[in-house]
This record gives sequence, structure tokens and C-alpha cells, in this order.
Amino acid sequence: MKKFIAGFIVSALLFGAIPAFADGVKSIFGAKVTGIYTVQKPNGEKVAEGAVLNGSAYVPVRAMSEAVNRPLTVDSKKKVIILGDTSGSVSSSYDELNIKKNALLDKLKVAETAINEYETDVIPRAKDRVEGAINEVERDQKTEFLNERTKELEQYKSELGDLQKQLAEIDAKIAELEK
Repeated sequence: MKKFIAGFIVSALLFGAIPAFADGVKSIFGAKVTGIYTVQKPNGEKVAEGAVLNGSAYVPVRAMSEAVNRPLTVDSKKKVIILGDTSGSVSSSYDELNIKKNALLDKLKVAETAINEYETDVIPRAKDRVEGAINEVERDQKTEFLNERTKELEQYKSELGDLQKQLAEIDAKIAELEK
């Protein structure tokens, strides 16, 4: 998540500086470099070196895109550099995955509650009714009821397994987006 936030901040700074940069591009040619600095990732890994010209910091865009793990697209015809995914934003994908995750967590709670209720109440009561049946016809009916409840319990357990698998997949995708 920290990397995602850092990437977002760097992207915002880069995109916010583009209009000002465009006005000042012509003035940097022939400008004196007044400082050099190292651009690094939070873990200390060196990414590139940047220069200070006329009080503004400049850094290679490709190095920054790699540092914040965002794709870089260069359109030489339009003379445009796009930093980030052009197919859709990472943050919207992240938000969508979290919405799906929360919905799955709600379904998991419902399934877990149903399983608990069936195991602690519904099935034991159905077994008691089978044992307390007066005649064979009543016993068969109550056994059929017990079998139906047992099948429902197994369906809830199967659904719970499927939901847990989906949740694990979403967690893996979220973790990948957070990198």
C-alpha cells in the first residue's frame, strides 16, 4: 500500500508539474546545473540521478516510471508521455477489488453463520426427532427431513470453500496492486 501511495504522489507531482515544465522547457537549454541528486526507492535502491536546473528538479521519466512501477507510454507523433496505465486506473481496480472483497466477506459471514446454526441446532434437533418418532412412517419422514438438512449443510460448506477461494484470489490481486 505504501508503494501505491508513493507512486500516486510521484505521479501527481509529475503530472502537476507538466504545464509549468512546458513553459520552462525552452529556458533549460544552456542552463547551468546547480545540483545533482540521487533518486531512490524507499528501500534505498538507486533508481537514477536527477539534476537541478534554474531551481527545478529534473529526473529521467523512464527511471521514475520503473521506480513507481507504472507503465510509460511515449507517443512521439503527439509528443506526449503518459505515465500510468492507459487502459484504466490502478486505484479504480484497487477500489473495485476491495468492494468485491467486502461483498465476499459478507457472504462468508452468512455461510459461516448458517453452518454453525445447522451444526449446533438444526441437525441435532432433526436427529432427536428421528429418534423420537413413534412409528416407521414418521421415522422415514423425519429421516428424509434430516437428510435434506444434511445436504443443505454440505452445500453451505461447499459455498464457503468457494467463497474462501475467491477471497484468496482477490487478496492476491490486491497484494499485486499494492506492490
